[in-house]
Amino acid sequence: MATITYINKGDYELSILEIPGALYNELREDVFEIKSNDQRLSYIGKRKMPPQGAKFIKSETSLSTSVRIDDSYQFLPGSHTYTIKYIGRPVDLRNIISHQKDQISIDDLNLLFPLIESNEVRFDFRK
Repeated sequence: MATITYINKGDYELSILEIPGALYNELREDVFEIKSNDQRLSYIGKRKMPPQGAKFIKSETSLSTSVRIDDSYQFLPGSHTYTIKYIGRPVDLRNIISHQKDQISIDDLNLLFPLIESNEVRFDFRK
């Protein structure tokens, strides 16, 4: 299991839209970078569009969710030490691109919605 906690340290309510696999208790996208000895594990899980909508995090509060990762990444046989970090965007750019493709560029979207990256965590796992 991997637990993700989003913390709103700001003064205003924060909306988190369509984060693949983060708010729905199942992975829907490759949002973790998992490595063993600098070798990145392949994502073998589902790929599907998340439901439309948002979760709101009030100022000075947090939102946590846990997802299984053992069946979504190709872990190495035997016992190994891994590192994991979350890398994602607060929105799914595919939805925006499909609706706004003539009005906004990919570069603009990357500036508006930069990647969110967590701290790296080390763990041991035996397959």
